[in-house]
Amino acid sequence: MTGSSASTGSGRRAFTPSRPMCLGCGWPALARRLTAPGADAALQRAALQHPGLEGVLTLHMTALADLLDAARGDADGRGDADGVEDRLPAHERRYWTAAATAHGLLPSLSPGTLTDALVAAFLLGAGTRDLADALLGRVPGLADQPSDRRRAVREWIGALYPPPAGGRPWDSLQPDRLAERLVGRHLERDPGLAHRLARGATESQAVQLLTVYSRAAAHPVFDRRLDPSLTELCLAQPEFLAGPAVDAATRTSTPGPLLDALHGIAERLPRARLEELADRLPEASHRLAPWAARLTRRLADEHRAWARDDPDGLPSLATSLHNLGVWLGRLGRHDDALAAATEAVDAQRELARTSPQDHLPELANALNSLSIDLAALDRHDDALTAATEAVGTYRELTDALPDAHLPGLAMSLHTLSNRLAERGREEEALAAATESVAVYRGLAGARPEGYLADLAMGLDLVALRLSGLGRYREARSAITEMIAIWRELARERPGVHEGRVRRGQEFLNWLAIKILSPRPPRGRGPG
Repeated sequence: MTGSSASTGSGRRAFTPSRPMCLGCGWPALARRLTAPGADAALQRAALQHPGLEGVLTLHMTALADLLDAARGDADGRGDADGVEDRLPAHERRYWTAAATAHGLLPSLSPGTLTDALVAAFLLGAGTRDLADALLGRVPGLADQPSDRRRAVREWIGALYPPPAGGRPWDSLQPDRLAERLVGRHLERDPGLAHRLARGATESQAVQLLTVYSRAAAHPVFDRRLDPSLTELCLAQPEFLAGPAVDAATRTSTPGPLLDALHGIAERLPRARLEELADRLPEASHRLAPWAARLTRRLADEHRAWARDDPDGLPSLATSLHNLGVWLGRLGRHDDALAAATEAVDAQRELARTSPQDHLPELANALNSLSIDLAALDRHDDALTAATEAVGTYRELTDALPDAHLPGLAMSLHTLSNRLAERGREEEALAAATESVAVYRGLAGARPEGYLADLAMGLDLVALRLSGLGRYREARSAITEMIAIWRELARERPGVHEGRVRRGQEFLNWLAIKILSPRPPRGRGPG
């Protein structure tokens, strides 16, 4: 929460309100209960099982709300019926009004218009002053105002929420939960505001809009009431918002309304736009997988019809079949995945015979996927054969153009390690995994945003191979590095990476047990 402060200022004595809120005690009594020497842990936990005390952040916000209530002579507060996320913005609004008066914005502009402007700022953000002015120009009540009036509003928001160094015109209300609740309450009353703000937005603003909107909609207080409005927003502007919806779906833990929109959008867009969406899909996403499989199935059907009449459609067919097989495999539909992967390899072989320079990399990639699908159906000898051919093809390509094909070599070595381990060739499997990690480490050093996730998966595999050989301490080192990488990546895309952090911690706990065991049995790791 920026701007309004619980500080008492110079010469004034700070105080803590004693509004009864837990087991009949106030904040001082609660503090004594939690910090008393030898306090019973069960009683400490019980003291925090009350509304407003669910976590550290909630506790801090509740204490601040109580302090602000008491400072205004409202010792009983508003209670917790609406949650602290609704209590604090009530105090923030008084700060907005005072600052708006000081900036000469009141009474020329209505409080409703200024609130719309703040919601726009929190919902879409702006990287430059020009983008901020353009955004404010789409706010009802500001569109017909002169440019100097919109500039004054932008400066007012920047004064309320000063940006960090870097040139942005404003920051946002913090913590994020407060901004999300404020946005959610506002859009519940006026869902059309989001439609107006989206028109003319940049793509990064659109991604932020859908991300913040979906997180706001997930607040339990709304009981899913915002979901239909969010879905309708995407469906109303499918050409523009389809791509940002794909990105936003991986940045929230509750992407349901976005996925509902994407299912509808996939039936409306032409093939060229669907191809753009397929190119935008992340390497992996459990939440997006059903929609991604549906999208790539439609593309494969369209490309098959194209290739039937025109040989120029064969490369697109091969690519869409490969992508379809990958997503079907992630859904556990291994028979369907194998059929798509086999057809993709056949198409790539035909293309590579006539144009090896253009299509050998795609053939190697298709062979790598075919190996995975064969292994999923316990056809381990065939899977090892496909993986070995993929690695051999990538080695030839890397000798000629290392910068272009090192990522493919690292990927195929990862797959080969799994195939070798399935045949009991553990030392060879470890060698392949170690080589894969060495390549990914070099790639991630040059381009962390592109290869850190691959490095983390490679470290996971090395740890698995080492644990299979009973080398648990070395495995612990690899898995510790992996967890650190997933934690870093989860800050940006929690929907993709948070589960990997949890699974990594489970693996680390399993390794700790093996290290402490006096006679550790050999094993290939958890799961």
